[in-house]
Amino acid sequence: MKILNLWLHIVICLMQYQTGFPSYLVNNTAKNHLCHQEESQLLFQLKQLVPPPEKFQVHEMCSEIPTNYSKPMYWKQRRDCCLWDGVTCDDSTGHVIGLDLSCSGLTGNIHSNSTLFRLTHLRKLNLGYNHLQGSEITFKFGHLSSLSHLNLSRSGFGGHIPVEFYHLSNLVSLDITSNLYSTAEVRDDLEPILYCDIKALFGNMTKLRVVLLGGVNISSQLPLNMSSFLTHLDLGDTGVGGNLPESIFEKPSLQVLILQDNDGLAGSLPSFNRSNVRLIEQLVLRETSISGRLPHSIGFMTNLNILDLAWCKFSGPIPDSIANLTQITKISLSSNELSGEFPSTIANLRQLTYLYLTENNLQGQLPVALSDLQKLTQLYLDHNDIIGIMPSSLANMSQLQVLDISYNALTGRIPSTVTNMSQLLWMDVSSNKLTGPFPSTAGDGLQKLTHMVLSHNSIQGMVPSWLLTLPSLQRLDLSSNKLTGEIENFNSESLSDIDLSNNLLNIELHSFSNLTQIGSLRLSHNTVTEQGLKVVNVSLPNLHELELSSCGIKEFPDLLRNLSLSTLDLSNNKIHGPIPSWFNFQLAILNLSNNHLTHLPYLPQQQIEYFLYLDLHSNSLQDTIPLFICNMSQLAILDLSNNKLRGSIPECIGTFSYALEVLDLRRNKLHGKIPTTIGGTNYALSNLVLNGNHLEGALPRSLASCTQLEVLDVGNNKIQDTFPSWLQNLTGLKVLILKSNCFHGSISPPLSNINSFSSLQIIDVSHNNFTGILPEKLFARLQGMKKQDEAATFAIYLGSDLYQYSMTLSVKGADREFTRVLSTFTTIDLSSNNFEGTIPESITHLTVLRLLNLSYNSFSGTIPPALGLMMNLEELDLSSNQLRGGIPQALTNLTFLAILNLSFNHLVGPIPKGNQFQTFSNESYVGNSGLCGYPLTRSCGGEHPSPGVSEEEDEDYGFMMGFTWKTVVIGYGCGIVLGFILGNVMISAKKPKWVARFVYTEAAIILKRRKKKAARKVLLGK
Repeated sequence: MKILNLWLHIVICLMQYQTGFPSYLVNNTAKNHLCHQEESQLLFQLKQLVPPPEKFQVHEMCSEIPTNYSKPMYWKQRRDCCLWDGVTCDDSTGHVIGLDLSCSGLTGNIHSNSTLFRLTHLRKLNLGYNHLQGSEITFKFGHLSSLSHLNLSRSGFGGHIPVEFYHLSNLVSLDITSNLYSTAEVRDDLEPILYCDIKALFGNMTKLRVVLLGGVNISSQLPLNMSSFLTHLDLGDTGVGGNLPESIFEKPSLQVLILQDNDGLAGSLPSFNRSNVRLIEQLVLRETSISGRLPHSIGFMTNLNILDLAWCKFSGPIPDSIANLTQITKISLSSNELSGEFPSTIANLRQLTYLYLTENNLQGQLPVALSDLQKLTQLYLDHNDIIGIMPSSLANMSQLQVLDISYNALTGRIPSTVTNMSQLLWMDVSSNKLTGPFPSTAGDGLQKLTHMVLSHNSIQGMVPSWLLTLPSLQRLDLSSNKLTGEIENFNSESLSDIDLSNNLLNIELHSFSNLTQIGSLRLSHNTVTEQGLKVVNVSLPNLHELELSSCGIKEFPDLLRNLSLSTLDLSNNKIHGPIPSWFNFQLAILNLSNNHLTHLPYLPQQQIEYFLYLDLHSNSLQDTIPLFICNMSQLAILDLSNNKLRGSIPECIGTFSYALEVLDLRRNKLHGKIPTTIGGTNYALSNLVLNGNHLEGALPRSLASCTQLEVLDVGNNKIQDTFPSWLQNLTGLKVLILKSNCFHGSISPPLSNINSFSSLQIIDVSHNNFTGILPEKLFARLQGMKKQDEAATFAIYLGSDLYQYSMTLSVKGADREFTRVLSTFTTIDLSSNNFEGTIPESITHLTVLRLLNLSYNSFSGTIPPALGLMMNLEELDLSSNQLRGGIPQALTNLTFLAILNLSFNHLVGPIPKGNQFQTFSNESYVGNSGLCGYPLTRSCGGEHPSPGVSEEEDEDYGFMMGFTWKTVVIGYGCGIVLGFILGNVMISAKKPKWVARFVYTEAAIILKRRKKKAARKVLLGK
């Protein structure tokens, strides 16, 4: 897209200089007069900007222009300068009036003392597309008062444009497009920035017709005093903001308007006047914040060639008047919020070559008449809601090279006519609902096809033989379908990427032996024959990626002996025993997770120094953490979780890799302290997961240096420490899990930094010994639980493509495993501690919180009615506290609330009615003898009693409140002997609460049996 815009930019430059001025191919001479000797000498001194031939470098935009050579290099002093290449003289006076040194490879700086500024008769000056980095637009440019055309584009000029420059009142055409307005995806931060005062520019240069300022820093609103003579205006990527002024479309001569890449530019498109917009040929507003509907009057732009409104905020349907744009060649409306039926009127645009409608909400079927677009070469309709079948008439688009209708809802079979498309290079129909088999035979097309992507459909049957022999095919993706049967031998010299994963295929690896260029082979979730795995004479010299996950493999394949891989995935198989010593570990990515491996062999440094990713989780590894890991100096992800590793964590774990992002050692048998080296040099560390070990001591304060940390999970250990308030400056921290340890003391309020813990979304400090009153400031800083980005249209999970964080949370009183965690998930679990005081009011401001568990503490006071404002709350557990008063009626506003537990408090009054409260059972309220109403049997006033918990049972449940869970948890977490001693003290004080936590279900059963037994005695007369 940007390359096309740049070439259009060059075309504009050529147009503006073609009259009376030499462009790249034109050289006017003064036939009747020799040039003035003084001017000849001034020009000749400009040769100092010409580099020696061995250092000559063509500008990237000049590579295909015939005159991409240094023009001054061929100037000769004895020759009339009016005959020099790039020089134009006045036919009458002989004065130099034009100088075109574009694409001449000039280097160095143009200073204010340059002889260029003594050529005072210059009318047209072109220094575009050179290498003059570091040059500034000096005030001396203002002395060239005769200039009508000036081009300094993409030559590296920087700095602030001086006031004198704006005095060039005769300028008709100005092009100072910046190098930063680049085709490159990543810009060079060292490029100079050019600053322009656009109000001064248009205020003084009233004759301007062509203004090209792309990439120049303007950073102001669009001025209203722009020249009424404007024909071309390019302010792309200049930082202009404010609302798009309607007056900009009232320039009757306007032909080109480019305002792209200005996300501060808002407003909407006005209703156009036919006479003002009829000459517009290019309208490019992509990547702005302009919104609203596309006006019907857009059809008045009958000369429009290019319409690019992608990555804006347009909504509503595409107007039928678009059919009037009969000269248009390119339409890009991608990544908006356009809706309605797919516009069939587009089929009338017979000159159209590019159509981009990606990422909208377009519906309906693809019109058959779409095939009338005979000049169309690229068709992007992906990520919409298009339904129906693939029209067989698509094959009539004889020039089509790219067809992308992925991520829609197309049904039916792939039409056989597709195989006749002779110019097709790229075909992507993935993520639809296609069914049926492939066409059994193929036409004579698809000979140029390089990419075929049909993944995530329901295509059935066998892979056809014609698909295995397409001569130009480079990538074939048939993953996540319902393909069955065996695969014949591939026979292609160009195939480099094959993905057949997630099918029902029986795969013989020998089928790929002829693919000499194959680099990536993904066959996971199929059946791979054991005989094929034992073949050792398969030669695939370019294969670097092999994925055989979930293929039922029982031992390491022998074929690996002769392969030089960088990526290997053998996860989720049945491989058992130790890893063989012959196994080639010269990899960057290795995934052997979810197998039955027991031991790791010693690996020399030369085999592992390039490791980036090592995943051995969920095996039966029994050794200590091998020290050879300390030699993996480039490792980014290390996952050894869910094994039987013992011993301590090596000290080197904190220093061996500067690139380490993920360290997951959870659910092993590790003991000792967490190394204090973690955080010393692990500046990239984002996930530290040590849950479920026997680690003790304090959290290392060095973690405060891990500025990229997002997940800290040390739950289910024996860590003895206070709350880590010293982590508050880690503004990216999203997950903090300290549950089931020996943390103690109060939680101190955060410091004055308003960003303290601002990203936290998951907090679990349950089952510790925290005490005191919860600080209001802590919850006031949790911005991650107050608002979230709703722009994402698909699920995003914590982690990355190679690693996704998982965790265990207490839901409805039971632990629940979350194998992956949505980035929008929020929870606070402070249960089973000794917090006291009232529930902080600031908690009620966490409006996107989903789970809140404050149970088994000593909170007092009333339930804040403002909890009813937490509209996303799905679970609320305030059980086993000292709360008093009534249940606020406002809680019935929580329409997402699925779990409510207010049991074992001192609540009184009627249970609210309405919405979710009609679904909660009596277990939500037991242990509150003052409550009445549904679902309890105790009625309120004139109400009929409901079948539920009786007063007798309620009192029996209330008896359980005298026990405390601390007896068991302290004994389990911090020493059995200490636990028994403290337990006996608590029992003697008649305050053991642990039965309420651990025998809740059993107690209910006993009470029911007691009631039945009593009733039986009455019946028997006993």
